[in-house]
Amino acid sequence: MSAHTSIEDSQGDIVTRRRTRILEIARGAGRVEVDDLATRLDVTPQTIRKDLNVLAEQALPLGR
Repeated sequence: MSAHTSIEDSQGDIVTRRRTRILEIARGAGRVEVDDLATRLDVTPQTIRKDLNVLAEQALPLGR
């Protein structure tokens, strides 16, 4: 495995963990706000919007 692949894998893990955390927060609160998530997860609002769009495309149920 090259160092480049290892970095990509690591970044993929970070994205997966962040999106999982977004779902956990949404399930617990019933709703989320982009700026709040960005602050909590220490990323930009644009990153949160991208994550929310991906999660919406996957049509994962938030449940309650």
